[in-house]
Amino acid sequence: MQQEMTAGAQAIADAINASGKLDLYGINFATGSAAISPESDKVLTDILAVLSANADWQLRVEGHTDNVGHAAANLNSHKPAPPRWSPGSPDRALRPAA
Repeated sequence: MQQEMTAGAQAIADAINASGKLDLYGINFATGSAAISPESDKVLTDILAVLSANADWQLRVEGHTDNVGHAAANLNSHKPAPPRWSPGSPDRALRPAA
């Protein structure tokens, strides 16, 4: 499925083309969970469009937990695994890529 690139997606692609990397914010999770918050959809949809238009690109995602709750619980809820996300996912959870 070809995704049309929005102005936001085009800006992401342009920044990556210019420097080979991009610090991107706006992907948030529910506290103590791997469920993505609904306000993250726009950024994720833009990333999906960029990667669809640039199928040869590889993306490395780095993130940080918040400081709410116990440190062990934060680490446990964000175990490293290649995540996947699809727009409109009913439970909004990241799962290991198939």
